[in-house]
Amino acid sequence: MSYLHSAFTGNDLYLFDTVVYKHCATGRSEAHWYELARAKDFYTPRVLGVCDDFILLERVYGRTPKVNAIIAVIRRFEALNSHNNASYETYISNLPAHAIKEQLSEAEHAATFFHGDLSTTNCITCYDCDNVYLIDPNHKQVFGSYLTDAGKAAWSYAVYEDDMRSAHTIAEEFGSIVWLLAASEGLRVCKYKAMYLDRVEALASLYA
Repeated sequence: MSYLHSAFTGNDLYLFDTVVYKHCATGRSEAHWYELARAKDFYTPRVLGVCDDFILLERVYGRTPKVNAIIAVIRRFEALNSHNNASYETYISNLPAHAIKEQLSEAEHAATFFHGDLSTTNCITCYDCDNVYLIDPNHKQVFGSYLTDAGKAAWSYAVYEDDMRSAHTIAEEFGSIVWLLAASEGLRVCKYKAMYLDRVEALASLYA
């Protein structure tokens, strides 16, 4: 068994050979998203148990997907209706004060089905079957879309993976709004780790 603690969410993860026990306040919400996603033929871990403060999941072993595999997931999100009624304002109001908030106001778009935290660590290409599994959704009652997920994925590649080529591939696929939304996702991270503010500014400057 191994143990992980998330400084961002405060969640505690206990990883066993075949299951993952996640102590969190979002267990029921995550279980609901997994149910919706599986009904739409996305691959997710099986939910083995859930309560108000934990979720027990099948453990999936794999590797970080190639960028084109993540793009394929995002394109599938684009074609699906949103699973909540949150307004675009809920996406903007959740950000700390910054100049890009005004730009985001001008970039309003329609909601779709979404993951909410589509980072490279939350997509797993399964070793056994090569299918892309989605884990750790963060959808709650906040606006989301395939584009906000594209922004999160671009931020993840650019900053966490130091892979600007893959980040550019996402922006080429979905448009320059990806850079603005990547910067937006970075601002959320900066509430916990201010050291990323320079990367936020750099990515925002690519938006045109």
